[in-house]
Amino acid sequence: MGVFKPFSSSSISSCKEVRSITSCRVSSPRSSKGTSFSSCSTPSLKAVSVSQAGNPNPQNFVFGRVQVVGAHIVAELIYPDCTNYEGRKVLVYQGINLRCLTSQQSLDPHFCNDKSHVHPFARFEPTEAGWAAAVRCAEGLK
Repeated sequence: MGVFKPFSSSSISSCKEVRSITSCRVSSPRSSKGTSFSSCSTPSLKAVSVSQAGNPNPQNFVFGRVQVVGAHIVAELIYPDCTNYEGRKVLVYQGINLRCLTSQQSLDPHFCNDKSHVHPFARFEPTEAGWAAAVRCAEGLK
């Protein structure tokens, strides 16, 4: 499959995850300024205050590009609230299909062992070299 171009998630029907999560919809708190939204740091998915400004808000993102590689998805997500690398994150997901990933209303780019929400399998430097490395990694995992 080729590179995915962003589209409106309103046209996507509900979906099931390929492996561990039973529903794609993840309920999470609404955003507010000066708040961290790392759902991995708070099991209840409640917002907590942060001392560091510029952390990505998992509810404020857009897909830059997405490529399906075997059973993995390489995705560039852009978090406008994040200050490093212009908010760009290159992430590899496993155990989820493209429709389910692109329909998420909240995607935290941090690693986590919590199976109740979608989280990345791997993360790469958000550059062209990082994108190429992420695709090569996913190809090696087929």
